[in-house]
Amino acid sequence: MADAYYAGKVIFPEKFKDIDPVKKSDEIYSFLLGNPVYEQMAKDYGGFKKLDLTLP
Repeated sequence: MADAYYAGKVIFPEKFKDIDPVKKSDEIYSFLLGNPVYEQMAKDYGGFKKLDLTLP
Protein backbone atom coordinates (compact mmCIF):
# COMPACT_ATOMS: atom_id res chain seq x y z
CA MET A 1 0.00 0.00 0.00
CA ALA A 2 2.82 2.39 0.80
CA ASP A 3 4.38 1.67 -2.59
CA ALA A 4 1.14 2.76 -4.27
CA TYR A 5 1.43 6.20 -2.68
CA TYR A 6 5.06 6.44 -3.75
CA ALA A 7 4.17 5.40 -7.30
CA GLY A 8 1.40 8.00 -7.34
CA LYS A 9 3.87 10.66 -6.20
CA VAL A 10 6.28 9.72 -9.01
CA ILE A 11 3.72 9.32 -11.80
CA PHE A 12 1.29 12.11 -10.80
CA PRO A 13 3.34 14.57 -8.70
CA GLU A 14 0.74 17.35 -8.89
CA LYS A 15 -2.07 15.11 -7.62
CA PHE A 16 0.10 13.71 -4.81
CA LYS A 17 1.95 16.95 -3.92
CA ASP A 18 0.52 16.90 -0.39
CA ILE A 19 1.64 13.29 0.24
CA ASP A 20 4.94 12.45 1.91
CA PRO A 21 5.48 8.76 1.08
CA VAL A 22 7.67 8.19 4.16
CA LYS A 23 5.08 9.68 6.53
CA LYS A 24 2.29 7.80 4.74
CA SER A 25 4.28 4.57 5.05
CA ASP A 26 4.65 5.07 8.79
CA GLU A 27 0.91 5.77 9.08
CA ILE A 28 0.18 2.49 7.29
CA TYR A 29 2.77 0.52 9.29
CA SER A 30 1.45 1.99 12.53
CA PHE A 31 -2.09 0.98 11.64
CA LEU A 32 -1.15 -2.54 10.57
CA LEU A 33 1.78 -3.33 12.88
CA GLY A 34 1.39 -0.90 15.75
CA ASN A 35 4.74 0.81 15.06
CA PRO A 36 6.16 3.23 12.47
CA VAL A 37 8.84 0.99 10.96
CA TYR A 38 9.65 2.73 7.65
CA GLU A 39 13.19 3.58 8.76
CA GLN A 40 13.96 -0.08 9.50
CA MET A 41 12.30 -1.23 6.27
CA ALA A 42 14.35 1.34 4.30
CA LYS A 43 17.52 0.13 5.99
CA ASP A 44 16.72 -3.52 5.19
CA TYR A 45 15.23 -3.10 1.70
CA GLY A 46 16.47 0.25 0.35
CA GLY A 47 13.50 2.55 0.86
CA PHE A 48 12.07 5.02 -1.59
CA LYS A 49 14.58 6.41 -4.07
CA LYS A 50 14.45 8.73 -7.04
CA LEU A 51 13.28 6.87 -10.14
CA ASP A 52 14.40 7.63 -13.66
CA LEU A 53 11.44 6.96 -15.95
CA THR A 54 13.07 8.09 -19.18
CA LEU A 55 13.53 5.59 -21.97
CA PRO A 56 17.06 4.90 -23.23
